[in-house]
Amino acid sequence: ISGTRQINDDALQINTPNPNLKPERSKKVAASLSYFFGGTGVNNLQVVASRNRVTNKTLSQTLTSDEYGNTDPNYVDYEFISFNSAPLPITYNSMEYSYQQYLNFLPKFMHGTSLTASYTRTYVETPPSQVILGVIPHTLKGTLGYRNTRVNFSFSTIWQDDSGPFQAANRYQKRNVKCDLSGSITLNERLQLFFSGRNVFEEPHLLMEKSAGNPDVLFRYENYGTNWTVGIKANF
Repeated sequence: ISGTRQINDDALQINTPNPNLKPERSKKVAASLSYFFGGTGVNNLQVVASRNRVTNKTLSQTLTSDEYGNTDPNYVDYEFISFNSAPLPITYNSMEYSYQQYLNFLPKFMHGTSLTASYTRTYVETPPSQVILGVIPHTLKGTLGYRNTRVNFSFSTIWQDDSGPFQAANRYQKRNVKCDLSGSITLNERLQLFFSGRNVFEEPHLLMEKSAGNPDVLFRYENYGTNWTVGIKANF
């Protein structure tokens, strides 16, 4: 936000700081309702509603070379990304529905299996002239896990709908599904092997661009593959 200018020659972007930003302030109200079932005290259904009013919201601003007022001919084709403070308050509203259950009705060797799922609806109240970037209106998450005295595994999936404006008012992040895998194995009372993999199916990140009277086109394709982490934890 404040600091030195960063130039990305590959993406043709320049990040320019703004040391005059005002501090963000927020007032958040949340309410939840839970229903527990089964004999474990863990299985539950839950609804959470929240409302967060933010003043001086820090916003990213993407400008062309001409809009920014660039005078360096070396950067005439670059985008300039900076930050400013929203002039009016912005309100985030969300509603989350979640479910969690240990599947103890399964055969004994599968005791320790659990399932969680959630759906989140998010929307933003803004002044008519203000565009908020990066809001995902619909999100689904799910995790299937297994745990016993020595092993712990989980497989998680997240689905995100097409975003609202993303990085610029005429761009959006295309809906996607990404999956993660993690687990641990206790070798003895002192050593534990653990691992995690993010985006195990190597799903890409697609940024689309809208143009009046034309079909949406691919603006940027990103795929960083799967990020694996493996390690050993020792207790002494």
